[in-house]
Amino acid sequence: MPTSSLSLRGRTSRRRATRTPFRRGERHRRHFFLFVAIGIMLLAIVFFFFARRIPRRPSTALVFPPIEDTSIAETPTSTFEYLPPFEADTFADARFVAADLEDRSAAVIIFWARWCDACIHEARTLAAFLPSFGEQAPILIAIHRGDTESPSSLADATAQLGDSFTFLRDPDGKLFQLLGQGKPHMPLTLFVDMHSVVTARVLGILSDERVRVNMARIVGVESQKSKVKSQN
Repeated sequence: MPTSSLSLRGRTSRRRATRTPFRRGERHRRHFFLFVAIGIMLLAIVFFFFARRIPRRPSTALVFPPIEDTSIAETPTSTFEYLPPFEADTFADARFVAADLEDRSAAVIIFWARWCDACIHEARTLAAFLPSFGEQAPILIAIHRGDTESPSSLADATAQLGDSFTFLRDPDGKLFQLLGQGKPHMPLTLFVDMHSVVTARVLGILSDERVRVNMARIVGVESQKSKVKSQN
């Protein structure tokens, strides 16, 4: 065999010998980074799964200061807003049906949670005005934001808001979305007359005078719907 061929093979073998450790190291590095990327993806998936299951407390920025409420008395009769039909479990393990209120009683509906001090303050204000309306007093309904914190017991709810309320559960936030029309703000208060007409929807803290006026409107003054019927 020619000498030149032997020397060429020798050089090729040496090159392969020097490249093999480098290539193996490069392959190992690629595998390492691939495993790290897969691990990070798995951790992200696990974190996202548990983050969705843990109730999140809304930012305090969503709790708004007092703002002016809009009354149905200032709205054309063609734009009546009726209370949407809904059902919910009470804290006393009974079933509440909103339709049962129609032609029986006016109602004031609020949403509350332990973290919302403004909601608790407004609930106590509503309860304080209740005796002044006597037998015409509206039903007070407090819906717990179970989607933002752990479930509350009847004893805890009564200690926070008093015993004048019918307490409803909203574990998944569907009632808040329905009655709040998709807005994430609290406090949220709905004044509903005996005909299931929402006479006022209020975001923010109501003053004592606005509470009195709105409660008087739903229990002591005919709704525009009734007035239109009587005129006809």
